[in-house]
Formats: sequence, C-alpha cells, structure tokens
Amino acid sequence: THSFDPATGRSIDTFPGRAVWSGGTRVVLTDGEFEITGGTATATAVRVAQRVEVVAGTTRRTVTDARTLAASPALRTVPDAARIPLITQIAPTADPGHVLVTLARLGAQQGQTTRTPAHVVVRIADGQPVHVLPIPVDVGPADLAWSPTAFVAGYGTAEVIPATGALVRSAVIVDPLGGVVRMKVDGRFAGWS
Repeated sequence: THSFDPATGRSIDTFPGRAVWSGGTRVVLTDGEFEITGGTATATAVRVAQRVEVVAGTTRRTVTDARTLAASPALRTVPDAARIPLITQIAPTADPGHVLVTLARLGAQQGQTTRTPAHVVVRIADGQPVHVLPIPVDVGPADLAWSPTAFVAGYGTAEVIPATGALVRSAVIVDPLGGVVRMKVDGRFAGWS
C-alpha cells in the first residue's frame, strides 16, 4: 500500500498489505500465505491465513487472522465450516474501534474455487467478532461500504425469487452491530456521498 499527501501528491509511506483507515486508525489486511489446492495437473495457489493488523508507525499489532476468526463461536452457523478460511476484504468504519471483515471459505465444486462469505464486525481492541451481518449472498453483496459519518453499512444485493427465478436487485442499509436493516429499496447501492 502506498499512502500519499492529497495536497502535494508526495508519497508518505509504503508498506505491505492492503490498508484502510478506520476512524483514523490504519488497519491492514496482510497478503497471507499460499495454499496449494488440487492435484499436480490442476494445482492452483491461493492466498489464505491473512491477518488483520493495526499499524502505527513501524509498530504492527495483529487484531485477528482468518483461522482465529473462523474458529469463533459467533461464526458456528456460517456454511462450509470445514473449508479453509481466508479474509478477502476489510472495510473501514466511522468508528475507530471496529472494522468490517469479509471472511470466506475455500473449496472445490465442479473444479472451481468457491467462496461462501460472512461479513463480520470485528472489535479492533481484542479481535473479537461482535456481529455477523445477515447479508444474503445469492448475488452479492456488492459495493459493501460503511457510511463515513454514521455507524451504518450499505451494500447492494440481488435475491432470486424462487417462484419465478427472477433476480431482484436491492440497496440495503444495515446497523452492523444490531443487524437491523434500516432501509431496503429496489435498485443498486451506489455508495455514500
């Protein structure tokens, strides 16, 4: 990650991993380790075992990692518990005490890599999951983002209507700690302004 001074465009810092700023706290998702899947003829390497770290100057502190988070009792009901966990994304919050983590599971289905995501609000102080967001994953969620001014998250999703097979797109605003849907409207979530 490269950080820049927006006024001058001058490079301020460079460090490994993907960084977000959560209410002024720099939170980094490390690249993880390679995991070889499949046989020798179809072997692929994917990154797993990512860590979520807080970075302050040259000091890095691990908040949690994919395996620890996946083993949490709060995630017992997430599908595919036997599959290898990985963290695919972190998202900043307006609250410096929390970060949103997208935890996925790796596995093979018809020769493809599949992921079953869970979106988890993690407390930065101790790495504990405080809430698993009840987000449907038929298609999405897409464009998951925290409000820059309030403790709510927004995302777009699409749900399949069983009777017709039609896809209905929705924009959803949710309270990430209580899991309460504050608003759900037809259309696409286009972010915050």
